[in-house]
Amino acid sequence: MNLLYILDEYQNRGYGKALVKYWESMLELGHDKVLTSTQSNENAQHFYNKLGYISIGCFLLEEDPYEIILYKK
Repeated sequence: MNLLYILDEYQNRGYGKALVKYWESMLELGHDKVLTSTQSNENAQHFYNKLGYISIGCFLLEEDPYEIILYKK
């Protein structure tokens, strides 16, 4: 997944969770895991953790916050 953004006024209504669950339907196509990432200074990491994603690493680009890599099997 490359980018998921829900406007502030639509957050906490289940739209993000529904979009992620739809994207996860790729697992039904024979894939055994899904990957995504988020920057360490964003709240999205907590959102993904609640949905069962596990942090498996990170990397750092110049002058950017850590990019956290998350996966779900």
